[in-house]
Amino acid sequence: MTAGQIAEWEVYDTIDPIGDFRIEMTLAQGLSFMANLLIKAHFKSGSKLTEPVDFLVDWTGEIGEDKQKKQSADDMKNFLTQFAKDQNQKVAEKERKKQKR
Repeated sequence: MTAGQIAEWEVYDTIDPIGDFRIEMTLAQGLSFMANLLIKAHFKSGSKLTEPVDFLVDWTGEIGEDKQKKQSADDMKNFLTQFAKDQNQKVAEKERKKQKR
């Protein structure tokens, strides 16, 4: 393969990715879709939805600093506490409906 042919394939790859990145992006799109369905079904309206880039591994460091923000322990605790409260409330509502029957 000549250097010119390699350059052509590199340009083509930027237009229509070949190989692993394409597979990873397809998987990230599916994961983002499923996560957004769960967020809409189980969280309050106005919750932040995901984007496919949220599910990509940053192999090259090109995704950016804003996407690599780390979640603090307090943020995790608050999220899990709120999630548990919401789930407990749903279970309690189901029990009340069963008792009314």
